[in-house]
Amino acid sequence: MFNKIGLNVSRETNKKITEYISILQKWNRKINLISKSSEKDIWTRHVLDSAQIWNLIGETDFKIWADLGSGSGFPGIIISILSKKTNPNAQFILIEKDKRKCEFLKEISRKLELNLIIYPERIETIKELNADIVSARALSTLDKLLFFSKKHRSKDGLSFFFKGQNVLKELKCVKRNKKFSYILHPSITSSSSYIVCIGKQYE
Repeated sequence: MFNKIGLNVSRETNKKITEYISILQKWNRKINLISKSSEKDIWTRHVLDSAQIWNLIGETDFKIWADLGSGSGFPGIIISILSKKTNPNAQFILIEKDKRKCEFLKEISRKLELNLIIYPERIETIKELNADIVSARALSTLDKLLFFSKKHRSKDGLSFFFKGQNVLKELKCVKRNKKFSYILHPSITSSSSYIVCIGKQYE
């Protein structure tokens, strides 16, 4: 499955992700973690879509990864599982204001033995995290994401934002008032989606 996006994962990693999906599907009957329509194609729509940023990180050494508006854990949970062998000491901070979703994330953390810190708060109320990497998937406008990123990311860190087909319009609007360096990657899993990578290394 992961070879579709150019990734080779261990049997153990695949097992953990499979267990994560199984728990998510059970919880999804009680609370709305993902849409019912996307549940049929969960591996492509959510797992592989999230995992593709692992290829964009390259050899970036990170200690703290902040995932904003984590919801059901995409991409934060997926990346924490993928990095468990190569970067076992990395700390993942998942921010989600919905307390029911936070309970789900805590159960995933406990059962899969992941190094997660879960904040059941609004992103703007949390003190600066100084994260090496910041991610957000289907969360907010690019303008607001840049504001969150500036607050919670380290000076030399990177941000990865999953955006839809209106990303070019958003970039055009934001660049009128803000100066930032970025690179735009077409999504491997969706022809109408993109990943905006922001950080000094793109200057």
